[in-house]
Amino acid sequence: MTLDSNTRWIIGNKLLSILKGPITILLLVSILSKDDQGVWYTFTNLSAISIMADLGFLLLITQYVSHESASLVICNDVVKGDIERLSRLRGLVQVAVKLYTIVVPIAVIILCLAGAHFFSDTHILVLWLMYSFISGLKLFASLFLHIYQGFDKVKSVQKIQINATIIFSIAVWLSLALGLNLWSLLIGQLFSSSYTLWRGYFNKRAFWRNLLKVQSQFAIWSYWKPQLLSLQLKYAVSWLSGFVIFNYAVPSAYKSMNPLTAGQLGVTLVLLGTLNSLSYSPIIANLPKMNML
Repeated sequence: MTLDSNTRWIIGNKLLSILKGPITILLLVSILSKDDQGVWYTFTNLSAISIMADLGFLLLITQYVSHESASLVICNDVVKGDIERLSRLRGLVQVAVKLYTIVVPIAVIILCLAGAHFFSDTHILVLWLMYSFISGLKLFASLFLHIYQGFDKVKSVQKIQINATIIFSIAVWLSLALGLNLWSLLIGQLFSSSYTLWRGYFNKRAFWRNLLKVQSQFAIWSYWKPQLLSLQLKYAVSWLSGFVIFNYAVPSAYKSMNPLTAGQLGVTLVLLGTLNSLSYSPIIANLPKMNML
């Protein structure tokens, strides 16, 4: 079976995650105390609670952008084509960005409240609050990547994500080597999220200006609500179920048992989750094309 370019890039991204995993785990085991290892993996799993604010909207917006951009072309970072279709696309993108200016603060608040429930240590709670704000930055940056991917720019988005993964890993490894311990996770996430936002938005300002600055009659929630809401509700059930099954176990172990158990469980789930993500790489790679049909 021959894999297309998009699929190869996605699989490459997943394989990079697999390769960096053992190095990170080795450093964590060598440098961090067992309790700090538990806190580390509790942070990474609890941050997935932001899906309670997103509820699959990013995947949904990729699909709708793909559908609306089917007959449009990008020339010198400017989207061109049928006037009405382009207007609908602009309206969809503008509604999505406006909605996310609400979603991201809600996600950060949910994360902060979750941290107040799970972490009783003041130092760890302060770290978590800072990590929550950085996670909000990452969530907002992800919106621009998912919109851009909807234009069948899977390979371009995967390149950005691979570079972000490399930046995150190097920042974490160096910070751990310098003895920054749990701060290493925040530093890695900050560098990675900042890079993603820069490449996904600021490095493509002409593209986003063309979509966001030109007013559209379709830039109203009432127009898109009937189309998005029914599918969004179905996605919400799936994404909440995924969080409970794959991400809630580690914070629950941290709260009800001990940090050591949470750390052991976290390592296992990271390895299994990375391997599992390889299975649906071809679907993600061809999702924009399928929605353009």
